[in-house]
Amino acid sequence: MKKIFAAIIFVFICYTSSFAAFFIDGYAANIDAGDLKNQTGLGFALGFGITPNINFKFASTMTDYTENANEADEINYEHVTFLGGIEFIPYFPQLEAYKIQWKSSLLVGAGKSSVEPKNGEEVSDMGTVISFWTGLQYDLTQIISPYLEIGYHKASYVHDFEKASVGGYQIAIGVRFYVFGNKDYTSEYQ
Repeated sequence: MKKIFAAIIFVFICYTSSFAAFFIDGYAANIDAGDLKNQTGLGFALGFGITPNINFKFASTMTDYTENANEADEINYEHVTFLGGIEFIPYFPQLEAYKIQWKSSLLVGAGKSSVEPKNGEEVSDMGTVISFWTGLQYDLTQIISPYLEIGYHKASYVHDFEKASVGGYQIAIGVRFYVFGNKDYTSEYQ
Protein backbone atom coordinates (compact mmCIF):
# COMPACT_ATOMS: atom_id res chain seq x y z
CA MET A 1 0.00 0.00 0.00
CA LYS A 2 2.83 2.39 0.84
CA LYS A 3 4.42 1.75 -2.56
CA ILE A 4 1.16 2.49 -4.37
CA PHE A 5 0.68 5.70 -2.36
CA ALA A 6 4.28 6.77 -3.12
CA ALA A 7 3.78 6.05 -6.84
CA ILE A 8 0.57 8.13 -6.94
CA ILE A 9 2.30 11.05 -5.22
CA PHE A 10 5.23 10.79 -7.66
CA VAL A 11 2.88 10.88 -10.68
CA PHE A 12 1.03 13.93 -9.29
CA ILE A 13 4.30 15.75 -8.63
CA CYS A 14 5.65 15.00 -12.10
CA TYR A 15 2.37 15.93 -13.78
CA THR A 16 1.80 19.20 -11.95
CA SER A 17 5.30 20.43 -11.11
CA SER A 18 5.58 22.46 -14.31
CA PHE A 19 2.70 24.78 -13.39
CA ALA A 20 1.55 24.02 -9.87
CA ALA A 21 2.01 25.91 -6.67
CA PHE A 22 2.49 23.44 -3.82
CA PHE A 23 1.34 24.53 -0.37
CA ILE A 24 1.18 23.48 3.27
CA ASP A 25 -1.53 24.78 5.62
CA GLY A 26 -1.42 24.85 9.40
CA TYR A 27 -4.54 25.89 11.28
CA ALA A 28 -6.41 26.00 14.56
CA ALA A 29 -10.01 24.83 14.36
CA ASN A 30 -13.19 25.00 16.40
CA ILE A 31 -15.89 22.55 15.33
CA ASP A 32 -19.38 21.73 16.47
CA ALA A 33 -19.41 17.93 16.56
CA GLY A 34 -23.10 17.71 17.51
CA ASP A 35 -23.60 14.94 20.06
CA LEU A 36 -19.81 14.86 20.57
CA LYS A 37 -19.75 18.46 21.85
CA ASN A 38 -18.01 21.60 20.61
CA GLN A 39 -14.32 20.76 20.12
CA THR A 40 -11.09 22.64 19.43
CA GLY A 41 -7.87 21.42 17.92
CA LEU A 42 -5.29 21.67 15.17
CA GLY A 43 -5.03 20.63 11.57
CA PHE A 44 -2.79 20.61 8.55
CA ALA A 45 -3.27 20.40 4.81
CA LEU A 46 -1.13 19.65 1.79
CA GLY A 47 -2.09 20.64 -1.71
CA PHE A 48 -1.14 21.70 -5.18
CA GLY A 49 -2.64 23.69 -8.01
CA ILE A 50 -4.37 21.77 -10.79
CA THR A 51 -5.21 24.98 -12.66
CA PRO A 52 -4.68 28.63 -11.62
CA ASN A 53 -8.08 28.61 -9.83
CA ILE A 54 -8.42 24.99 -8.69
CA ASN A 55 -6.32 23.16 -6.10
CA PHE A 56 -6.31 19.57 -4.95
CA LYS A 57 -6.07 19.44 -1.16
CA PHE A 58 -5.58 16.76 1.50
CA ALA A 59 -6.48 17.91 5.02
CA SER A 60 -6.45 16.34 8.46
CA THR A 61 -7.98 17.86 11.59
CA MET A 62 -7.66 16.59 15.15
CA THR A 63 -9.98 18.08 17.78
CA ASP A 64 -11.00 17.19 21.31
CA TYR A 65 -13.01 18.34 24.30
CA THR A 66 -12.88 17.26 27.94
CA GLU A 67 -16.09 17.48 29.95
CA ASN A 68 -15.79 17.76 33.76
CA ALA A 69 -12.00 17.88 33.63
CA ASN A 70 -10.11 16.45 36.62
CA GLU A 71 -13.28 15.05 38.19
CA ALA A 72 -14.49 11.48 38.72
CA ASP A 73 -17.02 11.77 35.88
CA GLU A 74 -14.54 13.21 33.36
CA ILE A 75 -15.31 12.38 29.70
CA ASN A 76 -12.95 12.98 26.76
CA TYR A 77 -14.43 13.49 23.26
CA GLU A 78 -12.24 13.28 20.15
CA HIS A 79 -12.89 13.78 16.44
CA VAL A 80 -10.24 13.16 13.76
CA THR A 81 -10.72 13.57 10.00
CA PHE A 82 -8.64 12.65 6.93
CA LEU A 83 -10.15 14.38 3.91
CA GLY A 84 -9.29 15.06 0.28
CA GLY A 85 -10.97 17.21 -2.31
CA ILE A 86 -11.04 20.30 -4.46
CA GLU A 87 -10.49 23.92 -3.51
CA PHE A 88 -11.84 26.62 -5.84
CA ILE A 89 -10.42 30.16 -5.82
CA PRO A 90 -12.45 32.38 -8.17
CA TYR A 91 -10.84 35.50 -9.58
CA PHE A 92 -12.26 38.78 -8.22
CA PRO A 93 -10.27 41.85 -9.34
CA GLN A 94 -11.75 43.88 -6.46
CA LEU A 95 -10.24 41.48 -3.92
CA GLU A 96 -6.99 40.92 -5.83
CA ALA A 97 -6.27 44.67 -5.62
CA TYR A 98 -5.99 44.18 -1.83
CA LYS A 99 -4.11 40.85 -2.12
CA ILE A 100 -7.17 38.98 -0.82
CA GLN A 101 -8.54 35.76 -2.26
CA TRP A 102 -11.87 34.11 -1.60
CA LYS A 103 -11.59 30.32 -1.52
CA SER A 104 -14.07 27.49 -1.11
CA SER A 105 -13.41 23.79 -0.77
CA LEU A 106 -15.37 20.56 -0.74
CA LEU A 107 -13.62 17.66 0.98
CA VAL A 108 -14.67 14.05 1.50
CA GLY A 109 -12.96 11.27 3.43
CA ALA A 110 -12.74 9.26 6.60
CA GLY A 111 -13.31 10.28 10.19
CA LYS A 112 -12.92 8.69 13.57
CA SER A 113 -14.80 9.84 16.64
CA SER A 114 -14.47 8.57 20.19
CA VAL A 115 -15.88 9.08 23.65
CA GLU A 116 -13.76 7.95 26.59
CA PRO A 117 -15.08 8.20 30.16
CA LYS A 118 -12.36 8.42 32.81
CA ASN A 119 -13.69 5.35 34.60
CA GLY A 120 -15.02 3.42 31.64
CA GLU A 121 -14.36 1.87 28.29
CA GLU A 122 -13.73 3.98 25.19
CA VAL A 123 -16.42 3.93 22.50
CA SER A 124 -15.27 4.84 19.00
CA ASP A 125 -16.38 4.56 15.40
CA MET A 126 -15.01 5.25 11.94
CA GLY A 127 -17.12 6.60 9.13
CA THR A 128 -17.47 8.94 6.18
CA VAL A 129 -17.13 12.71 6.54
CA ILE A 130 -18.05 15.47 4.11
CA SER A 131 -16.84 19.00 4.75
CA PHE A 132 -17.40 22.38 3.09
CA TRP A 133 -15.20 25.41 3.79
CA THR A 134 -15.27 28.98 2.52
CA GLY A 135 -13.28 32.03 3.56
CA LEU A 136 -10.76 34.73 2.83
CA GLN A 137 -6.99 34.49 2.43
CA TYR A 138 -4.63 37.46 2.58
CA ASP A 139 -1.42 37.12 0.55
CA LEU A 140 1.02 38.69 3.01
CA THR A 141 4.00 37.65 0.85
CA GLN A 142 4.45 35.29 -2.08
CA ILE A 143 5.10 32.51 0.45
CA ILE A 144 2.95 33.32 3.51
CA SER A 145 -0.85 33.74 3.41
CA PRO A 146 -2.94 33.86 6.61
CA TYR A 147 -6.62 32.95 6.25
CA LEU A 148 -9.96 32.61 8.01
CA GLU A 149 -12.51 30.00 6.95
CA ILE A 150 -15.95 28.94 8.09
CA GLY A 151 -17.93 25.93 7.00
CA TYR A 152 -20.04 22.90 7.76
CA HIS A 153 -19.22 19.21 8.18
CA LYS A 154 -21.25 16.04 8.60
CA ALA A 155 -20.07 12.58 9.67
CA SER A 156 -21.94 9.34 9.06
CA TYR A 157 -21.21 6.21 11.10
CA VAL A 158 -22.49 2.62 10.96
CA HIS A 159 -21.55 1.09 14.32
CA ASP A 160 -21.30 2.68 17.79
CA PHE A 161 -22.33 6.19 16.63
CA GLU A 162 -24.91 5.14 14.04
CA LYS A 163 -27.69 7.10 15.77
CA ALA A 164 -25.48 9.99 16.89
CA SER A 165 -25.64 13.34 15.16
CA VAL A 166 -22.02 14.29 14.47
CA GLY A 167 -21.76 17.47 12.44
CA GLY A 168 -22.14 21.22 12.50
CA TYR A 169 -20.29 24.45 11.91
CA GLN A 170 -16.52 24.73 11.74
CA ILE A 171 -14.15 27.68 11.95
CA ALA A 172 -10.44 27.69 11.11
CA ILE A 173 -7.73 30.31 11.44
CA GLY A 174 -4.52 29.36 9.71
CA VAL A 175 -1.53 30.15 7.58
CA ARG A 176 -0.75 28.81 4.11
CA PHE A 177 2.89 28.40 3.12
CA TYR A 178 3.63 28.10 -0.60
CA VAL A 179 6.53 25.66 -0.79
CA PHE A 180 7.45 25.87 -4.47
CA GLY A 181 5.96 26.23 -7.90
CA ASN A 182 4.78 29.28 -9.71
CA LYS A 183 1.73 31.31 -8.84
CA ASP A 184 0.36 34.25 -10.76
CA TYR A 185 1.07 37.49 -8.96
CA THR A 186 0.32 41.00 -10.03
CA SER A 187 2.95 43.71 -10.10
CA GLU A 188 1.75 44.77 -6.63
CA TYR A 189 3.38 41.69 -5.07
CA GLN A 190 6.90 43.05 -4.77
